[in-house]
Amino acid sequence: MKRTIMGILLMGAMAGGTAFAQEGWRDYRADRRDVRKDVIDRRVDYRDIRRDEAAVAYDRAELRHDYAVGNYRAAAAERAEIAGRERDIARDRRDVRHDTYDIRHDRHDMHRDGWGW
Repeated sequence: MKRTIMGILLMGAMAGGTAFAQEGWRDYRADRRDVRKDVIDRRVDYRDIRRDEAAVAYDRAELRHDYAVGNYRAAAAERAEIAGRERDIARDRRDVRHDTYDIRHDRHDMHRDGWGW
């Protein structure tokens, strides 16, 4: 008798465990927070891109001035600085694309979970 009751309780615990494992208890607020965090991160990246583009424009003006004056050592430093900022812009654009991809897929998952699939 004890063995039968323990077997039934064990089977009930195993069935309950699989229900929890199949996203039976999912925190939907965490999904919304994740999307919100990605949107904020993307906005910060856009702002950083605009600042870097303005800095590159300023550095290019300095580079033209250095070439006009004949200061080639300063021009080489400006070229290196421009290259570094352009790499940073490319990195930020890649991060924006990744965040956009994350947002799109997280929203799709949220809607799919709301439909009960």
